Amino acid sequence: MVEIRKASELAANSDLSLLVDRYDSMIGELCPQNATAVWNLATDVSAGQVQLDVTDAYGQSSRTLSTAHLADGDCMFARISRQVGDLVYQHSENLRDPSTLAHLASFTAGRLCWHFTERDPNIALPSSEESPSAVLFADISGFTRLTEQLARKGAAGAEELTTALNSYFGRLIEIV
Repeated sequence: MVEIRKASELAANSDLSLLVDRYDSMIGELCPQNATAVWNLATDVSAGQVQLDVTDAYGQSSRTLSTAHLADGDCMFARISRQVGDLVYQHSENLRDPSTLAHLASFTAGRLCWHFTERDPNIALPSSEESPSAVLFADISGFTRLTEQLARKGAAGAEELTTALNSYFGRLIEIV
């Protein structure tokens, strides 16, 4: 769970306090678990600026925001996302390690792995790219009962479950 705090000086400024309160849930959704986000008044108080500091066990990221930024929800989503991305990037320095890439490749589309290794291995992280995609949500009736039965078989049951899921999702993906 993300801990979100507000400095007492900022809490005393009701206008700014109300503006930053609007983004607490966004911060909670975007930040890594066990992160701490602290809202402070920026050093240039006359401009009505605030500073958002986000910290977790691996690093810290700060961003100064004006009241104009705080009034624009889309702008704030982008700024908070970039700030969290900066924080997460701090503990991804070993991303280019071949063993780490091999492990991550099993969870990632091959095109994305190619992008980071072959196309441009020196790409600045974090980065983004738009591409057409689809999302499939599926609810398999009786799945819990099936997994319980197959779990009793041990490793052979796990293999059966994997085969059944690959077959099931393979057919669905062909449709999509």
